[in-house]
Amino acid sequence: MTQPQSDAEIAPIVARLRELDPLLSIRWNPTSRMVQPPHFDATGKPYAPKYEGRWEVMREQGHGLEPGIVYVVRFDGSAGLTNDGRPVDDTYRPVGWWLVEYMQRWDAAQRHFLEERARAWKEHEEAEAAAIAMDDAANQEFMDKFYHTVKGRYWIGRGFTPELPPQ
Repeated sequence: MTQPQSDAEIAPIVARLRELDPLLSIRWNPTSRMVQPPHFDATGKPYAPKYEGRWEVMREQGHGLEPGIVYVVRFDGSAGLTNDGRPVDDTYRPVGWWLVEYMQRWDAAQRHFLEERARAWKEHEEAEAAAIAMDDAANQEFMDKFYHTVKGRYWIGRGFTPELPPQ
């Protein structure tokens, strides 16, 4: 399947996506979706896989990140899922301004997730520091009691055994 929309038609959308992230781009991938896997018929004759093309939102290499597919443009699968978990309505969808709006919502949701994760880690680290401080205080209290019990001698672990007071 050849590219169904021209580069000139998607250029303003790419420009708007690059305002969100300068490493984003859109490319046409004619083998994005396999609609029929390779197989053999009853006589043993091999058949090659069949593919359908899709637009893909790509993140190009940069800032220490590897390139990768961010989103494959298709209908949202609102009709449900097949038995193997794929969307029923996984048909071709032309690139339009809806894609920019979708990526903005996705970006906002991702930002919210990262902020929540950072907040949760901060709370975790604060709780862990408080627990360590409580352990340090408990250890110090134990050492103080031990010090008074053995009349000022600490056991250092080098073979010195403190003399315990008579009971």
